[in-house]
Amino acid sequence: MTSELDFSADERLFGSGTDDYRNTAMTIGTTSDAVPYAASFWEAGDILVKRGVETRTQDLVAFPSLYCYRHALELATKNVVYEWERTTTGAFELLGTHDLGPLWNRTRAALEGAWPNGDTSQLDRMEAIIGELAAIDSKGELFRYDLDKEGFVRDIPEELKRFDLVTVSQVITKLLALLFGALDGIAYLRENGE
Repeated sequence: MTSELDFSADERLFGSGTDDYRNTAMTIGTTSDAVPYAASFWEAGDILVKRGVETRTQDLVAFPSLYCYRHALELATKNVVYEWERTTTGAFELLGTHDLGPLWNRTRAALEGAWPNGDTSQLDRMEAIIGELAAIDSKGELFRYDLDKEGFVRDIPEELKRFDLVTVSQVITKLLALLFGALDGIAYLRENGE
């Protein structure tokens, strides 16, 4: 007797499937550098929030969506720093941290370096919002793991006991849109020798 949970002998995660293009993820001809990781995690967070709200399962998608948004933010800040370093030095040094505090400091310095006469009021707001997230999950572990590194159950911070997931999505969208715009702007500066 077999069930739908039984594996077939030729079943695999990758490489098999259907010819239906709607189900097929395509990365042919790309490198991991060409895959928009930050945008992918942003999109995944948006999908989770939308689905959670539509099906009234927002409690179940809260941490996965927050993880996706936080990871997208981490990657986007790193990308701004890398793009700025490529522009100014022709190379970049990998940032070996997940901590949003130091990452934001480097990102802000890059943004101020790219636009030294720019209005910093939006950077101040971004810093406050990133600081709010960093205070809850500075290193990207709270939204992923229910236990800390010592094996103890994590306490849920007061801010996460009741919050509007759609508002989070809207604020993250502003943050990421500004960072992606900055990436394009820095690339423009590099390409045009400005």
